[in-house]
Amino acid sequence: MCIRDRHCATRVTKKLPDGDRGGNLFLIKHHEKNLHALWDTMMGKIKNVNRPLKADGINAIENWASTIRKEFPREKFTEELKVKDVWEMAKKIFEIAVNETYKEIVENEVPSEKYIAFRFQTCKKLIALAGYRLADFLNELIKQISDDEFLHKQYK
Repeated sequence: MCIRDRHCATRVTKKLPDGDRGGNLFLIKHHEKNLHALWDTMMGKIKNVNRPLKADGINAIENWASTIRKEFPREKFTEELKVKDVWEMAKKIFEIAVNETYKEIVENEVPSEKYIAFRFQTCKKLIALAGYRLADFLNELIKQISDDEFLHKQYK
C-alpha cells in the first residue's frame, strides 16, 4: 500500500460514481487547477523543484525543511511517533483527508483564504511527522546492520 497520497481521499458522487481520482477531477479556480495539486504543493506555496537537483533546488528544500522543523519540532509528535504500524499511520492520514480535504471548499470556485491557511498548517505538520518517522525508520534500520556489514555493502 502506498500512503503518500492518503491526503486526498477519492470522493464519490452521482456525477463521478467512480470517484474524483483523489481530487484530480475536483477542479478549482486556482493556479494549481485541482484539489490534488493544491495539496501536493502545500496549498500552492511551494513550486516544483527541477530534477536532477541543482544548488537552487537543494537550497529551496533545505529552507523548507528548516522552517518546518522549527515550527513543528519533534517534541510536538510524542504520541504520533509511538505508532509504528504502517496501516495505523495510513488510517490516521486518511482520517485527515476525509475530515479536511473536501470541507470548506467548493468545486469550480476559488479556495478561501481560511481553507488555504488552515490546510497549509496541516501540510507542514504532516511533512514534519513524515520526516521524523522516516528518520526513525532509517535509524532503526542502521541499528540492525553492524557497522562492518553496512560499510561492506556501501563500498562493494
